[in-house]
Amino acid sequence: MMDRKVSPNYLNNSYLIYSQTNKEREARSAYGEYHNVFLSETEYGELKQEIRELDRLIEELSSYMRSSGKQYADHAVTLRRWAERSAPVKNIPDYTCSEEESL
Repeated sequence: MMDRKVSPNYLNNSYLIYSQTNKEREARSAYGEYHNVFLSETEYGELKQEIRELDRLIEELSSYMRSSGKQYADHAVTLRRWAERSAPVKNIPDYTCSEEESL
């Protein structure tokens, strides 16, 4: 019996390339001290409403990317994740007590 090679699905690959290259994208502006954080005006507006300290996070991301050489596929998503990580954790019990009290 002859084994036959199955050819890759070129239709799916070419569709992905077509959809990625022909996708309408807004013009992105460079932010941060090193001008390496790219966000569209829509993304910046949405992030500004969601994240109070957005400009500080943009500066941190810009300097981190410059110093480490790391690249991110989507800067808006990265900023959202960084904001979530830096948010204070809720519902942590407070175990502080005065000198007269004991735990």
